[in-house]
Amino acid sequence: MKLILTLLGVVLLVVAAVYFLVPADQLPSFFPGHETGLARIRSKHGIASGVAGVVLLAAGILDGAEVTPAEPRVHRPLPNFIRLGREV
Repeated sequence: MKLILTLLGVVLLVVAAVYFLVPADQLPSFFPGHETGLARIRSKHGIASGVAGVVLLAAGILDGAEVTPAEPRVHRPLPNFIRLGREV
């Protein structure tokens, strides 16, 4: 799962870069936002894929994070000089 999330995040970041660097008429035809004769970039598509890429990349990194449980508390009796009351 970690590998899939990380790879999808990286792919979406590359797609975001393509949206920001390539005008709409030069985008690959299978990309949403491809429009012949339009010379501007598709910034909303780039922002959306960039945010999704960062979220998936973070999820992939955090999915593999190992959480170490807290050390269990061990009951240790108090030394004789700290105990209050009579010694037994």
